[in-house]
Amino acid sequence: MNFSDAKNEIVRLLSRVNSKDLPRLIDWMKNSDEVDDGLVDNQKVILQSISEDLRTCLPLEAVLSSESLAIQKLQFIFQHVLPDLTGRLVVDVGSRLGAVLYGGYLYSSAARLVGVEISAEFVRLQNMAVEKYGFSDRIQVIHADISTQDSLLQNADVLIMNNGGLNLSQWVEELPLDYNVYLGKDGDPDAFKNVHLYRVL
Repeated sequence: MNFSDAKNEIVRLLSRVNSKDLPRLIDWMKNSDEVDDGLVDNQKVILQSISEDLRTCLPLEAVLSSESLAIQKLQFIFQHVLPDLTGRLVVDVGSRLGAVLYGGYLYSSAARLVGVEISAEFVRLQNMAVEKYGFSDRIQVIHADISTQDSLLQNADVLIMNNGGLNLSQWVEELPLDYNVYLGKDGDPDAFKNVHLYRVL
């Protein structure tokens, strides 16, 4: 069922509910684990599986404390912040364990997702996950310092940097984002406030 048909079906269903029970139904839909369990998508399951695989290869202190928040942030970036990425090249600077690459693979239609990582061990772990989950048709991991990748950077349609720490004001313009999107009952729009979108001037 496509979006339009699903929306119409929900509206039809709600119009048939007894008016005194409608507030209870809507409250149940907003707060029910049953509804959230029904909305768990395959992409989230795959990302959790990748996370579990990588967790077995890493020391405990290297594992992210909030896996569900990380997955929600990837959904937010690829489904709400960025435009349609069909035919586009996405470059992740300092791709670490590859979360952005996997999220881009599962939550976008980007033609290519390239991670540039200086740590040989992180590159090895990313390549292990890319191979295991069959992502090599769109994901490539390059073991290099980003400063040596001029051509790649010039051809990138989207550049993702985490904790860039650079003064960007001279060459980019920050674009407004709507942080009030629903990403599940545990979603917290404030958790996405450190996600920013820029356009190169």
